[in-house]
Amino acid sequence: MNPPSNARFCALLVLVAVAACASPSATTSLPFGARTVAGKSTQRPVLYVSETHSNAVYTFDPANIAAGPAGKITAGINRPGALAVGPDGVLYVTNTFGNNVTLYKAGATSPFRTIASTFGVPERVAVSADNTLAIAYTKGFRKSGELVIYDKGSATPT
Repeated sequence: MNPPSNARFCALLVLVAVAACASPSATTSLPFGARTVAGKSTQRPVLYVSETHSNAVYTFDPANIAAGPAGKITAGINRPGALAVGPDGVLYVTNTFGNNVTLYKAGATSPFRTIASTFGVPERVAVSADNTLAIAYTKGFRKSGELVIYDKGSATPT
């Protein structure tokens, strides 16, 4: 599949920017992380965008979004949904058809870890400053689910 058009991504980013400006007192967190360039870790920000129909997560250079995607992650991706980036730069991707969450080190295009779901479909993901992981699962269309917490580095819920 071809990636979506730059116009579609720009429209999405404009919507995110408008939403962030709608409530100036609220804090907005975009999924930024660290990137590895030529084998050296940098703190240059990266914007991650999941595209369900392309079955991919695209990376963008926030300083040059108009140039289009700078990279693409497809390994381990199966209908990606929510994204989060931990304080260590690890990218977390919910895979609604895979019923799992895949983890990618900064700059990687293949997952180094997969958390399989036994609770339902992973819909949302968040990571705290101490790398505590929270995954919201649903039990199907319009059904309630569970919020499951994982301590840093654990594949077993607390």
